[in-house]
Amino acid sequence: MTKLEDVDQNDMFKTITPLESAVGFLVAEETYDLLTFREQLIVDLLCAGYTHAEIGNVFNVSQPSISSSVRRLRFKLADGKLQMILEARQMMREGRSGSAF
Repeated sequence: MTKLEDVDQNDMFKTITPLESAVGFLVAEETYDLLTFREQLIVDLLCAGYTHAEIGNVFNVSQPSISSSVRRLRFKLADGKLQMILEARQMMREGRSGSAF
């Protein structure tokens, strides 16, 4: 998995999306749709610069609860990215056209 630390920050053609910045690794925006509505709100707040404690206050839950949610959604996003890559590779092997992204 590519991490943000591995991206050349001086590469003028590479931009890091707010989603990538919030979850800590490169991820297609389409995988955002794999998240529940609550997880999407958490990601949106992370992208807006909220801390885990501030997000906890928004949802009236503890900071550790939000931190746990963020860990789970990172795994979900990573799994979604992997699934998209595998589906695209399978389509290429089968000679199908179309975009998986």
